[in-house]
Amino acid sequence: MKVLHVVLLAVAFSTCVFHAARGEEIIHGKKAKKNTLKYMASVQLKNEHMCGGFLIDPGYVLTAAHCYERGLTVVLGTQNIDPNKSKLRRYAVKSAYKHPSYKNVSSGFDLMLLKLSEKVNPKEKGIKIIKFSNKRKPIKPKTKCQVAGWGKTEKQNMVNDLMVVDVSTIDISICRNAWSKKLPSNILCAGGYETKNGACQGDSGGPLVCRGLAVGIVSFNLKRNCTYPNLPNVYTEIAPMKTLHALLFAAALGVVGFHAAHGEEIIHGKKASMNSHQYMVSVQRESEHICGGFLIDPGYVLTAAHCYVSSHVSVVMGTRNIDWKTNHMRRYQVTAMFIHPSYRGHPKFGSDIMLLKLSGKVNLNNRDLKIIKIPSMSRAVDPNIKCEVAGWGRTEYQLRVNDLMVAQVPIINMTDCKKSWNALNISLPDNILCAGGYRTTSGACQGDSGGPLVCSGVAVGIVSFNRGNNCDYPDVPNVYTEIAPYVDWINSVIKENA
Repeated sequence: MKVLHVVLLAVAFSTCVFHAARGEEIIHGKKAKKNTLKYMASVQLKNEHMCGGFLIDPGYVLTAAHCYERGLTVVLGTQNIDPNKSKLRRYAVKSAYKHPSYKNVSSGFDLMLLKLSEKVNPKEKGIKIIKFSNKRKPIKPKTKCQVAGWGKTEKQNMVNDLMVVDVSTIDISICRNAWSKKLPSNILCAGGYETKNGACQGDSGGPLVCRGLAVGIVSFNLKRNCTYPNLPNVYTEIAPMKTLHALLFAAALGVVGFHAAHGEEIIHGKKASMNSHQYMVSVQRESEHICGGFLIDPGYVLTAAHCYVSSHVSVVMGTRNIDWKTNHMRRYQVTAMFIHPSYRGHPKFGSDIMLLKLSGKVNLNNRDLKIIKIPSMSRAVDPNIKCEVAGWGRTEYQLRVNDLMVAQVPIINMTDCKKSWNALNISLPDNILCAGGYRTTSGACQGDSGGPLVCSGVAVGIVSFNRGNNCDYPDVPNVYTEIAPYVDWINSVIKENA
């Protein structure tokens, strides 16, 4: 989604039934009690309330991806957003991170993280962080939960007081049967079904709160039928979003300055030419692309450790286009994942490397499949030589691409690289390479995490991280895991698990 109207038109004319709950009615709700719901945020455009959101970190608000607009601000610390009555605490939105798989509300992944211009003080009056679910535990049907927002009511076109209503969760199978049309994965259903209460009582982007935890984000309901909804209201489930795109949260919440290139922009790249890059692999979870990788053995793919997800992992290879609607995919299940034992949960600590064992060995006689060589020993990569990085990340024009994109990047002297990062008070880990993203418009953002840095036909590095979300004109080099120091470990894993 580039602007709100695009999404609304797409929903109205394409899917016909989905209607995002953006600024919708709060029917049969009640005013929130004083000193409650202190985590609630009003996401505004031109100082007008547009969506709900909720504070999950002193510097970050979570909301729905379909709420994206340029120039957003966030109001916190008040239940009344009337600027004439309240002195509003307003924060500019410095960066917006939409889930890379988001297309529109009907296709799911309706989640966005907003980075504030400054950190708030959680101890300040009226402000509180809410915990969100990070483990996928099933929420039992008929669980009493709560949704809130500043949307309209049945009597007013707009309200300034925060309204809240209780809703009950609905069994997901009942929800899917009721809708009959295919619903996206990773959702929750609550209210709006044989009841007068539901998501329309809150704004898009607001939290579904169960037992004090934010478990969902208001996404959509049926058209504008809010007073007496005949279908369950739909929420984006938070827990699998954290698992599926853990790196976004780790980069944003854990270490300001690091942003792994997990599904990031391919800026100033070009489509890969025919009969090239046959070693490239799309690492997927539940058939959704999450990272790049590359084939180094008939039974093994090499990728980044931060691409790890716990289940339903497969790889697609033998194609430069990963649109399953137009291509017959050669998909291989991943039967085992081997993360380097020195990896400590985040790329900033180094050893960002992982081996994926495939369910079966691939047939290398197929012209679309090819193994790429990795270094046989540690050998310095000459600075300024031209190398290549590729992936299925976004472009400057599209939120997501299905065609493999490729860009040329220069190797950067390690001394210069560390000096650039040290200026930001960030020390780089051992066993890395630096390429692109420094006085150039090309870099790691041109590829996905886990993809290879290829120099003279040899994969010498693995895309690991860059700085912030600054992909168009990065001011520090992009960082790759150097493969050579890990060759012995790679060979031992393959040998021991043959």
